[in-house]
Amino acid sequence: MVKKIKKRKQKRHATLYKDHSPEAIAEIQDEMFQEVDISFEAALQSIPDIFCKYSVQDIATSLFISNMWLPNIASGVKHQFLLSIFASMGPESFPRDNRIVSYPDFTGFLKQVYSLLPAFFMLEDYILEPDWGQVKFFHNGQIYKIFYGQELSNVYDYLILFQMLYVHLDNEYRKVSGRSPALELQSCLKLQNEIMSGITSQAGAEALSELSPGHIEIPPRDFWENAAEFYGTFRPESHVDEAFLRGFSIELGEWPCEYLNSNKFQDLVHRGKVVPKLFVYHEGRYLPVLPRRSSSILFDSWAVTYEKYHAQVIENSMPYSMTIGAELFRYIKARVNCSFLRPLVSAVLPGGSPHDILFQASFISKDRLILLYVTNPAYSREQIEKEFEDIAPKLKEAIDLISSSPVTLALHLERANVQFETRHSGELKPELFVVVPQVSTEMFSLSISRDLPGNIIFMDQLLGIIDELDEVDTFASFIEYREENDQRIQSLFVSPLDIYGSFKSSLGTLVEGALDYDFISLDPHWGSHLRHETLSEFWKIYPERHFFDHPRSWRVKKETETRVRLEARGYFGAALYCRVGRTHVFLNAPFDSMNYEQGLLANVLMECLEDSLSANKIALEKHQFIKAYDQLQVLFFPHSLVEGNEKFKHLGHLNPHEGFWRSDYGLPAESLYGIRLVFNDKLLAQAFVEVKDRSIEVAYT
Repeated sequence: MVKKIKKRKQKRHATLYKDHSPEAIAEIQDEMFQEVDISFEAALQSIPDIFCKYSVQDIATSLFISNMWLPNIASGVKHQFLLSIFASMGPESFPRDNRIVSYPDFTGFLKQVYSLLPAFFMLEDYILEPDWGQVKFFHNGQIYKIFYGQELSNVYDYLILFQMLYVHLDNEYRKVSGRSPALELQSCLKLQNEIMSGITSQAGAEALSELSPGHIEIPPRDFWENAAEFYGTFRPESHVDEAFLRGFSIELGEWPCEYLNSNKFQDLVHRGKVVPKLFVYHEGRYLPVLPRRSSSILFDSWAVTYEKYHAQVIENSMPYSMTIGAELFRYIKARVNCSFLRPLVSAVLPGGSPHDILFQASFISKDRLILLYVTNPAYSREQIEKEFEDIAPKLKEAIDLISSSPVTLALHLERANVQFETRHSGELKPELFVVVPQVSTEMFSLSISRDLPGNIIFMDQLLGIIDELDEVDTFASFIEYREENDQRIQSLFVSPLDIYGSFKSSLGTLVEGALDYDFISLDPHWGSHLRHETLSEFWKIYPERHFFDHPRSWRVKKETETRVRLEARGYFGAALYCRVGRTHVFLNAPFDSMNYEQGLLANVLMECLEDSLSANKIALEKHQFIKAYDQLQVLFFPHSLVEGNEKFKHLGHLNPHEGFWRSDYGLPAESLYGIRLVFNDKLLAQAFVEVKDRSIEVAYT
């Protein structure tokens, strides 16, 4: 027997018809398809005649502005259709002189075009997340605004996957292919950031609340003025590498006319392959048209590069899966704090030697021993099914060994075995996840033998779920939730991340109060919407200037009007953030090395300094220091920690003796001013007990 799983989910689902027989539904659908085909052909005959009256600059600018206006996020397929027509027409089709020089010219053009557009009701049956830079992405030390709402669900997780697949092997890919994944990702992110930063006028929440699928409208005058001014002066070549621009551009007339067929076009939409370029190139200019699609186009463009060169970028015959597994472990470690989290573990054979199968990561969540086996990246159905077939017997053997009591694992990096003989003994249940990294966003089904144990999950889904965890035990609770509900959730369009979205939103109780039910229908966009909501809230609070580690390795909380607290997710650590003028101020201490009393006092001092800086920021903003430095970091160390911990002996020269504190300073990076402060915790603890006024705080600041 085989079970079918699908590779991924784009934001598309079948329209449901209630109170109709199957025959009636089929008849309605046939009529709808015929209507689309007729209107498609009519538009295909008429729209080029309209385009021929306007210059290339006129059309590119107008399509860009129409697509960037947020209410039109509901009509993404219509804009892809218009781009297909535009890119299929040769440059000789267009006059050289611009005709759209005023807002009435702009509205007149769009009225003509909009009136001819087909209603792609089977494709535009959902509304993307109407975002404008609320979600950001961290790459190479910089933070960029990205377009989250697009045809590809949970695009943020695909970008993380892109980093894991390629960026850590940037030098190797440069050598063998001439392409730099790190630079191309940076260029893609930078372009999105520049567009959203350059266009400051946009629709408000009220205008977005009443959107319906397929909605399209003419942008208002103020948006047209702002966006047209930006587009007229925006030159992508000023921001990104010329090789990137050439690689992601199409010249006018290069898009094949045979793709302008109703069935072919709709198939390309489903596959995410409609004009998979970021720019239209014309007479020396690179003209962006539909920049919301940038991230998915970049991701897919690397599928062929991976298939052609992946064997050459890995040295010493090491499986590609091992490098991705290492990246996955680091990702989990930065977000999960638990008593047992190890890379590279295996079952133990009866003689004590390790089993052949290596699990790239393992951790304990409640009574579950989570085992993650990462396959090689999937670039074809045949390749990944063959790998499943090859590993199934060995995986089953490994799980059988681990399931025997006492549960024992071989820790390869530590060259030791570990036996779980504590409270988990006899009740620790292995949970295997076979993680499949995909190199393409294109959807396909896989046939999987029932001999393959565990849960198969595509990597973008796992990355999203791990990033959403509040604590490690939530993962086991989610497994329990799926065990309870999975048999009733029967939809090809619902992904594990969608199910996690329902789990988190319902607090783990999906059908509270139901006595008898046998089917559960979930929103197939639930997971992507959850990610958008979570990430938007996070980036609204996270500092504009990056601190250290990955931003998503921190929890953020706005404690006061001026203070943000960052708490480490993977270990016991925290920092405070505030801003004084142009200077971003971070205050932190090595809490993971402190005892309770040391940590409590360090936190009090951090809060006192932030409070004083924020209370006096109007005066401080005039200070030359604040005008000169972008970032200030103050690190606090209890003297008792410096004396008692070998890691901090290098701070011995900052002994405060009989004073409250002693500090030094330096410039660890350009425009970053750092202060190390060692405080007399014994003396300060007593002083705070006896405090009568703010004299200590005043002296401190």
